[in-house]
Amino acid sequence: MKSGDIITKMEGLVLATDASMADYCNILRSHTADDVLGIEVLRYETQEVLEGQLNGRPLELAFSFAEEVAESDASEPIEDSGETYSDYVEIYDDSGAIVMQVPATWSDIDGSAWEDEEGILGGALQAAPDLTGFLETYDVPGVTLLAADSLADSEISELLDTFDFSEACTYDGRTDYEDPLYTGAFDLYVDCGDQGAIIAVAAVKPEDKSHGVVIIGQAITEADIDAIDNILNTFNVVGTLPGP
Repeated sequence: MKSGDIITKMEGLVLATDASMADYCNILRSHTADDVLGIEVLRYETQEVLEGQLNGRPLELAFSFAEEVAESDASEPIEDSGETYSDYVEIYDDSGAIVMQVPATWSDIDGSAWEDEEGILGGALQAAPDLTGFLETYDVPGVTLLAADSLADSEISELLDTFDFSEACTYDGRTDYEDPLYTGAFDLYVDCGDQGAIIAVAAVKPEDKSHGVVIIGQAITEADIDAIDNILNTFNVVGTLPGP
């Protein structure tokens, strides 16, 4: 970090939501000086948003889904309720291989394996305030993450074309994606359903191309967009994925 850097997030928590240092201090009190802490930093000098870890990964330019949405040609602005998600939790799939941070209120979680009629394809992790509502309508925010070793052999464009929401949404284009661990691309869909939801579909691979990941996030409000941003900055495959 440099003098003048502003820590905007720590461990997935948006800081200074109450215009104080309380959240920051509470996080520090619950950790030791040697713990690895995820942080997001605003560097005013260059107007960059950086992401990394204290005692871990160095700061690097962070991918911002929120900025991509703001720069899109969405025909209808998404709802701004004035609320934010102030509490995030770390969740894992049932195999312990997939991890990400989601809003604490997205407490309906499914970590069972990704499978079809022929068997297990890989790992999966889903979270929403109501998973049925998220999976069956465009009225509930949430996220689905699918990861498999077999996806490493698929082209990014092929993966994105598999998850097409253009029948119920307006397709807003494809953009390159890169974070400190994964690279790929994502598709943006807007004006989905009666709520005018926004859906992002990201397909990415790590540097060693050992596996592929598909993330589908649905946002109803500005707060949900921030939540998807946080998910994209915290997801990872940390163990052996189930499946062939």
